[in-house]
Amino acid sequence: MGWQPAVFDPWLIVAQLVALTAVFYVTAGVVMMLLLWCVAAPPTLHLLLSADAMDVRIVRGWLVVLAYLAAPALSALAIRWLVGRAKKCLDFCVSLYLFHLAFCWASGGWPATWAWWIVNVASAVGMVFLSEHLCMQAELRDIPRIVAVEPEP
Repeated sequence: MGWQPAVFDPWLIVAQLVALTAVFYVTAGVVMMLLLWCVAAPPTLHLLLSADAMDVRIVRGWLVVLAYLAAPALSALAIRWLVGRAKKCLDFCVSLYLFHLAFCWASGGWPATWAWWIVNVASAVGMVFLSEHLCMQAELRDIPRIVAVEPEP
């Protein structure tokens, strides 16, 4: 997208946040499902929204951690496409992870494990840097000049 209106449009921001949240959870869910399929573990919504699922003492917990570390890469591409502005990447990433914290809190209580906090802070920081990098690449691209060609007589 990349185009932004000249006036403040809260409905556009809400729509972008909803779309970004959907991309994040679909990406995390698909990656988690594929990784869990490799070890024949059934994917559940509990694994997506519970801090207890990131139990690093078992293989399933490491796969959940890996899924949450992989999801920001594709979500950063979504930020590049949905938002398109490097100066808004931090705002959208922090908003996304605050929503994720609220969803996890509502689903299973306050996340009290160190693994959950470390993984989510690391993936949020990674998403911020990657999305800013992708947006800045697009913003710094040269604007092509249209050269007028004179018709031949």
